[in-house]
Amino acid sequence: MINLEKDVKLKVLKEEYITIDYIEWMNDYEVTRFTEQRYNKHTSNSISEFIMEKSKSKTDKLFGIFVYKKHIGNILISSIDKNNSSCNLSYLIGKKEFWGLGIGGYVISEALNIIFNKLKLVKVSAGCYENNLASIRVLEKNNFLFEGLRKNQVNFEGKRIDVMIYGLFAKNVSR
Repeated sequence: MINLEKDVKLKVLKEEYITIDYIEWMNDYEVTRFTEQRYNKHTSNSISEFIMEKSKSKTDKLFGIFVYKKHIGNILISSIDKNNSSCNLSYLIGKKEFWGLGIGGYVISEALNIIFNKLKLVKVSAGCYENNLASIRVLEKNNFLFEGLRKNQVNFEGKRIDVMIYGLFAKNVSR
């Protein structure tokens, strides 16, 4: 049984964490199905470039999700806007054997701690496809509120679907 507080850690993602396993889950349609990553063919080089780009960015912070010191996913704080005190949040659990264990909800709460307590931002937004019920559930469990729809925003498996937009203010986070 995974002890979330003890066994799950966020670490700044570095090139040294690129493994065959990581590349494989980034190329697994079932893993990337609800993301725009499903359109890309990922290689060690493309992932390395992504990590380097994020490490140099002043507006993005990329973390690996680690369980028992094994890299199982990523969480990205992006579009950090100090002027408007806001950012976006996206996440992916790549190792399917870790799905449904509460890790997504836990790492979102850890990212919120970084966003609100370290970066001192006041608003975070996240979007997900209307049919990504797991993502909707973890956002709502973390007190995100539904803010709106981007109607027919994406082509998903041959049909147009909506993207749901969620938001959370620091003042609405239970501490």
